[in-house]
Amino acid sequence: TQETENGNQRKTKNMYYKRLYIENLKATLEHDRELVKLSPEHLARIETEDLKQIEQAEADLQDDIDLINSQIGRA
Repeated sequence: TQETENGNQRKTKNMYYKRLYIENLKATLEHDRELVKLSPEHLARIETEDLKQIEQAEADLQDDIDLINSQIGRA
């Protein structure tokens, strides 16, 4: 239906922005690693936080992909 197609287009656009967000998080992680090279205990804490954010963003993106694929399968 048109409604499903419009919803999928919104989800596709959101997926694009989520991918950009993930790339930004990965760049932030690399930047954080550079900033705290001389302080390993701080790096471990910051790195863990950054990796959790990346993992959550990737899971959200995968959920969107799975939802779209399930709707395509029903179309």
